[in-house]
Amino acid sequence: MKNKILLFAIVLFAISCNSGTDKTHKDVMDDGIMDISDSLTTEQSELGASNKPSLWTVEFENNTNTEKLKEPTDDQVKSLSAADMITILNDNFKDVQLEMEKISNDTIFVNIPESTKLTQQMGSTGAYNYMAAAVFNLTELDHIKFVKFNFKQGDHSSPGVYSREDFKQLR
Repeated sequence: MKNKILLFAIVLFAISCNSGTDKTHKDVMDDGIMDISDSLTTEQSELGASNKPSLWTVEFENNTNTEKLKEPTDDQVKSLSAADMITILNDNFKDVQLEMEKISNDTIFVNIPESTKLTQQMGSTGAYNYMAAAVFNLTELDHIKFVKFNFKQGDHSSPGVYSREDFKQLR
């Protein structure tokens, strides 16, 4: 598994390096815009099953009969790069795959090219919970406050700009 993730990171890195320069998060803050050439460190790329960070999740609470956001049980999520966060979200949500387009100032732009599962098949609650988990995890990235989702609108979810404030009822 570790080798597959490392191979994926190397391939992603090779594909995204079209300009010959790697942008770090410091570079993002300097120019305000970053594309998917977000560089991966060897340490971050070797996220195996045993050292994968916990993520924000939406869980059903029996005692209150409601769904609530549950914080990660460790601080690893705060040290991930944007590319690693997308990879981990995609590993955890196999039916909805994100692609990072860019980061601009305090917003990460993501695309869901195959959005039918999210917009038509998960139901309104499932789609809402996925969007909440994705937003809370992506806004753990340094300086990110908003997530701009791009996908084909459906019955249960709409593209747009989201923040943690949009999911207050799960807090």
